[in-house]
Amino acid sequence: LKQRKAIILVLQKMMIMFDFSDLIFYQCLFFIDFYLSKNITENMSEKEILYYVVGYFLCAAKLKESNIYEPNLDSFCCIKKKTYLTIEKITYYEVECLKTIKYNIFSYSAYDWLCELITVGFVFDCEINKNNSIILINGHRHSLINTISKYALKMLLNITVKDVFIKY
Repeated sequence: LKQRKAIILVLQKMMIMFDFSDLIFYQCLFFIDFYLSKNITENMSEKEILYYVVGYFLCAAKLKESNIYEPNLDSFCCIKKKTYLTIEKITYYEVECLKTIKYNIFSYSAYDWLCELITVGFVFDCEINKNNSIILINGHRHSLINTISKYALKMLLNITVKDVFIKY
């Protein structure tokens, strides 16, 4: 948990750099949380953790991103001030990260599950009174189901930055 805020900041920086979707952010965070919750030690340096963040980011991007854009490894060398990452070690850690997830492309983050539930539906039209299916928010009309879905994603974002570890 001590390192999680720094990890999230680096991850957000990479998301902005490469303009990837929230899907990549949450998948990478899922991988990092899963690995570090079991394997982090007091001896693990900030640089080593950074290599894992980049490695899992590359795994998430290659497994989940729908376009064919693959980040240039040079872009990660100076991802954090006063810390230089080598391309050789980045590729080494990417392979190590793939091994830790056992090449499993079917691992789902909390974001994946929430999007699936929103798509399939956890609130159904028959459960909503037709008279109240449209609500007013700040003078604008909104569908109650869409409002609930947006609120669920907002809650996930709020939980993500907290100092808690939740196994989904």
